Amino acid sequence: MIDSAPKRRSTGLKILLIGLIGVVILTIPVVILFVAPMTYSGLIERAIHAGSGLEAHITDIQLDLAPLQIVSKEVQFFNPEVDYPEPVLTVGRFSAAMDVGGYLRGAPNWWQSQASGVVARFGEDKHGRSIWTRADSETPPPDPQPGEASRTPLLGFGDIEISDLDILRIAEGQTHRLHVSTLSLKKLSDQRLELT
Repeated sequence: MIDSAPKRRSTGLKILLIGLIGVVILTIPVVILFVAPMTYSGLIERAIHAGSGLEAHITDIQLDLAPLQIVSKEVQFFNPEVDYPEPVLTVGRFSAAMDVGGYLRGAPNWWQSQASGVVARFGEDKHGRSIWTRADSETPPPDPQPGEASRTPLLGFGDIEISDLDILRIAEGQTHRLHVSTLSLKKLSDQRLELT
């Protein structure tokens, strides 16, 4: 009779070795993502520019697992289309918590966010153009296809809370300031919006 114990040990060792290699291969990108999230700031900045036309400058990014959220500090948005050296929007702290399962199930409200220390500037550049003008502002956006709007990430929010919002209107060398302590935008179950 031939002993099959060495063969079983060999097969078990191979499976264990393949499993360890798989864990290492999957762990390396996860460690890089969570240990050095600033390596992805360029990707995020390019995505913001592609979607909005604004240049984002991100100082700090953190990624948390429970709940899955991204937190950034000192984010500045500049409009490269106009002659205006100041950021048109500054956010002191921004966090977005995402419900990945809700997104995969097609839930209409799958993320929520909080922002604080927000400064929004409105006015004109040296040439009389609004500092929010985009080069493609003359072209209207295409009409969404049925069902497309619900999958647009921007429209998938449940709650947006903003605290310490300063709205600055700059005109003829003077700055007029409106301060809002707390602003909350909530999407109701019937998709109506509630602003408080």
